[in-house]
Amino acid sequence: MLKWSVEKRKIKDLKPHPKNPRHLSRIQHCELKTSLEKFGLADKPIINLDNTIIGGHQRIKILKELGNKEIEVLVPERSLDEKEVEELCVRLNKNVGDWDWEILANEFEINDLIDWGFTEKDLEFVLDEIDEEEDSQEKEESCKCPTCGKKMKK
Repeated sequence: MLKWSVEKRKIKDLKPHPKNPRHLSRIQHCELKTSLEKFGLADKPIINLDNTIIGGHQRIKILKELGNKEIEVLVPERSLDEKEVEELCVRLNKNVGDWDWEILANEFEINDLIDWGFTEKDLEFVLDEIDEEEDSQEKEESCKCPTCGKKMKK
């Protein structure tokens, strides 16, 4: 297993990998910028020994925009060859899990999730379930008047 160390590098010395397959939309850029401003660099970029960025292109770009001159990066104990760099570059962005929608729906506030970068479209399934629960609860808490059909509280 490869070992990594944390080192400081000047942003101007870091070189983007020419085959970086990731990009951000304007909204994603804004969300990442907000996260970096609030929490700092909690997830360090990864570089090769020659200062080529393997992972963290967007974080580095935004940190540079924010005026950072030097950042901490993860550096491998040996130089990675081009195939290893390509594989790691893809795996860093591909090997991610799925959301546990039940936990998101039951343990987090929807407005917080939206503030933190989810969209209503992302949470459509969660919001539908909440609506169904509210409808069910409303039915249990009310009854229909047999004369006029109006819903009334029990």
